[in-house]
Amino acid sequence: MESTINALELETLFAEMGLPSILAGKPRLSKAVLTAATTRERDIRRLLLRFLARDAWEPAAEMVAIDYAELLTQLSAGKLSPAQVNAVNAVVPDQEDAREICNMADAVIGWANGLLPRGDADSVTGEVVDEPPKVALLDFRRLWGVAIDPMAVLADLGDGSLTDDEIGVLGQFYPETQKTVLALKQEAVATMVARRGKAWTPTSDKKALLGTLAGTPTINPALAATMQQIYAAQEMAEMQAAPPPPKRAAGGGDQSAGATPGQQSAAG
Repeated sequence: MESTINALELETLFAEMGLPSILAGKPRLSKAVLTAATTRERDIRRLLLRFLARDAWEPAAEMVAIDYAELLTQLSAGKLSPAQVNAVNAVVPDQEDAREICNMADAVIGWANGLLPRGDADSVTGEVVDEPPKVALLDFRRLWGVAIDPMAVLADLGDGSLTDDEIGVLGQFYPETQKTVLALKQEAVATMVARRGKAWTPTSDKKALLGTLAGTPTINPALAATMQQIYAAQEMAEMQAAPPPPKRAAGGGDQSAGATPGQQSAAG
């Protein structure tokens, strides 16, 4: 039996149900999830037009939060367990859709298991007894955020922090969403020209990010320098907020403070 929803709706259904909830064995198929699956194209169009219509940047989006120890356990098998598969089947009425959602989950889990940085392991048991360096974990979280929610790409576009490896993750796991984003990007540009005249063009920073979105990044030195600083700044903030771990020396080297264009805009 063929699925009754299209590829974009299926990708949205998977993302809105949430891989974290599937991993926890508690997937939900609410009215809001079903609505999001049918309005994704409209939402993408709105965000792209907002990005192009404003010279200002959006406030910086928060990185997805994770429980490292829990996620390490959940990803270790490299695929869903029978119990997790049964939980998906119990809430998704169409068997074909349920199977495709489980296949998407397995693809992300296998990828994430290989990408998730490992902390120090006990020399005898091999058990991971500590979290990995925060810089590595922050980088994982950035890509994990796209893998579980493709709309994170548009949030990062809006605050000026979008990177080409995020686009790679989008294309790997949400190809129909990526195709829709690129088509609607062209439509949004045409809409802006129609509204503001043929002389209209995005700012240089935004034009560079549109290139990143399309997979053909335009190098912008100022933007690239900002991106190199943002993760060091986030690491510093997290290290200051958390108590120092026992028997661990503080990491060496200077940390450069920085912010996304969205953070700079919000501060101003």
